[in-house]
Amino acid sequence: MPAVGQVFVEDLSEVFVDANIHIYLPPAAQESLPRPLPMLAPRVYMTVPYGTTGNVRLEHPQEIEGFYIQAAGENVARVSQVSMGYSSQDDREPTPPPKDDTPRPGERAGTRAHARKLALEAAQRNGSRNAV
Repeated sequence: MPAVGQVFVEDLSEVFVDANIHIYLPPAAQESLPRPLPMLAPRVYMTVPYGTTGNVRLEHPQEIEGFYIQAAGENVARVSQVSMGYSSQDDREPTPPPKDDTPRPGERAGTRAHARKLALEAAQRNGSRNAV
């Protein structure tokens, strides 16, 4: 028998499975739940075999509450994100801030030497071999 549970922020590695969790949702959220609740993609491994309400352990802990679990039986369940406000994460590096081009002590902005230095740095960044 499938059950629906919720991932709580307090413990990101465990999920409490409550077969009646949907009755605690606001009416608008209840209406948006799919009927019947589908079997969904990512797996969740339970710490105890499913049979009654209990704790499950996420294979990939999420960083936001509002993920709902549908138990498939045995020690495996599937998780679905049905709440608003989820932001996915990826492995991309953040964009570094732009380099500070303010002159260092002993340099003056607007001089030919400073302009040449900026042109050389720009050429190196762009991979150009023809430096000024």
